[in-house]
Amino acid sequence: MVEPSAPAGGDTLDFDRVATSLETSAATSTGAVTCTACKRPITTEYDDINGHNMCLQCRMAIEAAVETPTGMAPLV
Repeated sequence: MVEPSAPAGGDTLDFDRVATSLETSAATSTGAVTCTACKRPITTEYDDINGHNMCLQCRMAIEAAVETPTGMAPLV
């Protein structure tokens, strides 16, 4: 059997403690999520669209923008 190799950089994995990053923003340190599009804090629900956190209003705007047009308008 082959022994697992150490991760790149020589660091070993430690599952007994949490490593925090000093580069976290104030929003993430308080647990708040911000909308990627409008930059407002999201306090209730949010959607993940291609890896970006979006609030309900921005999600609805994106859906409206990509919706297939119907009726006679696209033909004219």
